[in-house]
Amino acid sequence: TSTKPKYKKELSAEERKKLHNKTCTLKQRKRYFRFQITRDDIDKRFTAKQIKKILKQHNIPVTAVSFSSRTNKKALIIGLKEITKLSIYENIVADLFTKQHYEQFRNDKYKSRSSSRHHLVI
Repeated sequence: TSTKPKYKKELSAEERKKLHNKTCTLKQRKRYFRFQITRDDIDKRFTAKQIKKILKQHNIPVTAVSFSSRTNKKALIIGLKEITKLSIYENIVADLFTKQHYEQFRNDKYKSRSSSRHHLVI
């Protein structure tokens, strides 16, 4: 009579909840990044909020933006809503998020702030 040890124990409600949340999160992340563009060695000063704003200005529909650090270089992973225009989006993103682009972005942001101050009516 061999008795097999029970490796699977009954999970508590809290453990079931954690496991459920983990699987749902992984499925959601998989959906967000089903179609993606990966851009290596972007300028480290760009924030996710700035990147989303820039992509929106270029009419690129985005589901999520994520960063990955590979060998001290910041990589950008962009989840796309559709794959039909993937090559067009890749061409647009190829010129974005460099050091020169950050300087241009920062200068444009500064100029728009200073010009908006001149239009205030007192």
